Amino acid sequence: MAFGREFRGEMQAKNATVQVGKEENCLAPYEMLLGGLGACFYSTFVDIADKMRLSFDRAQIALSGVRREEAPRHLVRVTLVFTVFGAEQSKGFLRAVDLAEKYCSIRYTVAQVADIQVVTVFSI
Repeated sequence: MAFGREFRGEMQAKNATVQVGKEENCLAPYEMLLGGLGACFYSTFVDIADKMRLSFDRAQIALSGVRREEAPRHLVRVTLVFTVFGAEQSKGFLRAVDLAEKYCSIRYTVAQVADIQVVTVFSI
């Protein structure tokens, strides 16, 4: 990461570059954290769904977090709404979601300081 004097910078990863800051077209720190959680959860879910031979069209994840009012203002609660499109609700999908929660390493890390609720929605 590289920053100027103000809180505006650039994060360079292996496959992409992201603008960081509080301005328009920039990601703020907690947006990156929640985005990392969502991406890790989905990546883990896809690996499990593939092994279980579960079929679906696509998915969407909406994340929100609540932070403490006192310093340090870490997350205390996270809600992850996971919507699966093109699949019927089944025990297999619910099991895959449970396993994704268990094996997503970023979820495990965030869960050390915050309550995480995963809500699964099926949409045809």
